[in-house]
Amino acid sequence: VRKGSLWGFVNEKGEEVVSCSYRMTEDFSEGLAAVYNKGSWGFIDKSGNFVIKTQFMRVGKFKEGIAWVQNKNGQIVYINQQAEIVLQGEFSKANEFENGLARVYDKNKGWGVINVKGEWIAKPKKSYLRIEEFNEYGLAKVKMGSKGYAMMNRNGDLVTKGVYDEINDFSEGYAIVRRHGYGDKAIAKNTNYGIIDSTGKEICKSQFKQLGAVNNGLCYFTDEDGKYGFVNPQGETVVPAQFFKAGNFQSGRAIVHKKYNESGLIDTNGNFIVAPNVSTIMDVSEELALVKASYASYYFLREDLQRQSPNNFQAAHRFSDGVAPVQISSQWGVINSRGLKMITPKYYDIDAFDQGYAKVKIQQKQGVVNAKGEVVIPPAYEYVAYSGNGLFRVENGNSVGYLNETGAWVWEMKE
Repeated sequence: VRKGSLWGFVNEKGEEVVSCSYRMTEDFSEGLAAVYNKGSWGFIDKSGNFVIKTQFMRVGKFKEGIAWVQNKNGQIVYINQQAEIVLQGEFSKANEFENGLARVYDKNKGWGVINVKGEWIAKPKKSYLRIEEFNEYGLAKVKMGSKGYAMMNRNGDLVTKGVYDEINDFSEGYAIVRRHGYGDKAIAKNTNYGIIDSTGKEICKSQFKQLGAVNNGLCYFTDEDGKYGFVNPQGETVVPAQFFKAGNFQSGRAIVHKKYNESGLIDTNGNFIVAPNVSTIMDVSEELALVKASYASYYFLREDLQRQSPNNFQAAHRFSDGVAPVQISSQWGVINSRGLKMITPKYYDIDAFDQGYAKVKIQQKQGVVNAKGEVVIPPAYEYVAYSGNGLFRVENGNSVGYLNETGAWVWEMKE
């Protein structure tokens, strides 16, 4: 928390356990937090006692018992919680350890990967312009100079065949890749998108004009005529190309468009749940489709083709936790899945619900409501944000405070 221009820490009861006496602080990690005063960083414990005195130019967080630090000489090393140097090298950039590995930059050789013993798992190379974090499948994306991207496993091996212009994030164990269309034939056809699996193997060769992310075991593709259909991760057609436009599957449903303003919903077998004769479907969640009938005219449609409410709304957000924000007569309120008003329209704006809460606004002031339609934090603050651990940070000018999920003060506003 901040008091004036200085930072400290409070517990869940709002009790100040570390006095606000530091210019900068970082979150606690493995029982220690980095703090900054008088031009140097050090580490304190949860009682506010210094475990490692302020002495470093820059620091990282403790992970797996060690943290990288930059000393007064500009050297980057790794230390333990007793401030003993455990790893060192010609590092000019470093990252925290994750599952026994850390990405580091050797100023003479380039990016590489080390283990907790300081051994090179992936020897540094100038051609590695960047190594990103290892994902849940044990793969890291590597920027290979001007050539493109490859994937590296936790043994330091490049596992993709060649390089790609793009490698998207993995979804359900698969990533969409794009390889440059070398040669007149490839460029003319523009068939450059394929799919790799979680080992880096290309299981669907670069043959598609466009591919969406894999969801529910399928991804959309476009053919040479620009029509949309769906394929499985091996590139086998499941739903033939026939649509003007299509979106990714969510909860077994995908939005498809027969024409610009004629849309419907299909299941993963390509069968229509909602025939494509509905005005533009914008989103679907909790078996309710948000439909844009015309400019500033929206409604929700059930999968049995019954409207959720007889009235149209000027604007609306998707359903989440059984409720959705809607705009009526230029003011925002909240309805439930039966169309009943949980919050009477009175707000200037309401964000979409996330984890059971939504931010509301009245005349530039912000607050929070929950999925029950209850006002948790009245709209009386210039800024409101969820800080985690059931706490909301609120600000007015230079004053900062924290409230819990019931709206009770944990840390009353102070400058």
